[in-house]
Amino acid sequence: MQASRSAHRLSPRLEAVLEEIGTCALLVDLCADHAQLSLAAVARGQARRAIAIELREAPLLQARRSQRESGVQDRVLLVRGDRLALLRKIDALAIAGVGGDLAAQLLLDSPDVAHASRVVVQPNRHSREVRAWAHGNGFHIVAERVIAEGRRLHLVLAFARRAGVDPAYGAHALEAELELGPLLLASEQVTARAHLRRELRRMRALAERRTDLAAALGALERRFT
Repeated sequence: MQASRSAHRLSPRLEAVLEEIGTCALLVDLCADHAQLSLAAVARGQARRAIAIELREAPLLQARRSQRESGVQDRVLLVRGDRLALLRKIDALAIAGVGGDLAAQLLLDSPDVAHASRVVVQPNRHSREVRAWAHGNGFHIVAERVIAEGRRLHLVLAFARRAGVDPAYGAHALEAELELGPLLLASEQVTARAHLRRELRRMRALAERRTDLAAALGALERRFT
């Protein structure tokens, strides 16, 4: 196991994504880039099989080279595209390194996501759209983490398919929780607090022009003042 982990080392943000995926029979990695996540998941035994879907040809060429060297090429399928299709045995779905607005649109355009038990998204921005998708489509938010890579902070959001009302919501106005994250608003994680303070500064600067952020700004003001 140690050799596989070393051979398939991931960046901190992708390590966090893989941790939130847990173990599964089939991982689908959408917007997979070089397919590092899929290859590591299978090599480490967290996924029995993986499908890595990437639209751009250049990253896929690199992914194919890595696949040949991985020792797990028979269990990782590389696909050129930008959508899920007829994948009703999905256990876990990951989307990392793209805007949350794009991630949410891909999720909305892929009805087979409803068959997944877990969805993990690492949005570069626009995390509200991802939370709104989950809130309206039967997925509860089960983890929100902020991962530091140098001076950059990355969000990692994990959702599980569950019935009923998501118990994570309700401590603040819904608009504030969708914008900022219900679990992050309660988190004492050092990086989460740093992320929220950055959001506070950003929203203060936008307050006069973005009245739609009033609920989120109010929640942040109460948290830090």
